[in-house]
Amino acid sequence: MKEYVGVISELGASNSISNGYGSNGLTTYSYVQIGDQIVKKVKAFTGIRSKLEAALQQGESITLYFHGKFLIGIRMADGKLFATEGDGMVSMILVFVGSLILGVPLSALLIGIPILVLAWFALGRIRVMLAARGLPGAIRI
Repeated sequence: MKEYVGVISELGASNSISNGYGSNGLTTYSYVQIGDQIVKKVKAFTGIRSKLEAALQQGESITLYFHGKFLIGIRMADGKLFATEGDGMVSMILVFVGSLILGVPLSALLIGIPILVLAWFALGRIRVMLAARGLPGAIRI
């Protein structure tokens, strides 16, 4: 897990993708400037994104926690720690297992390769959600 401490001075251009339910939509920022550091291609789920934008408005020193390019937690100036919630954990595990069950036998026919790619994608999301659960005492958003 990587940490960055400082005042957020700028959020780069963003692109949001919704899952249709609004809880686990994903926003990708071209960059986030925190202190004198620039973090590129930052990905944030819906709940944590709102805290990131609030931190920009407040202009106070915060700590950002990353798992790869995913923003998984924010410690605000008041000391409160917020972490991305793993609402989609069960569904991602089901997608992963289902993709493996279908993808492995069908890969011989080349039909299963896109299904295995979906399994790889689901595994990545599961790892991000597990990393966020590793922030002790965090308020899940």
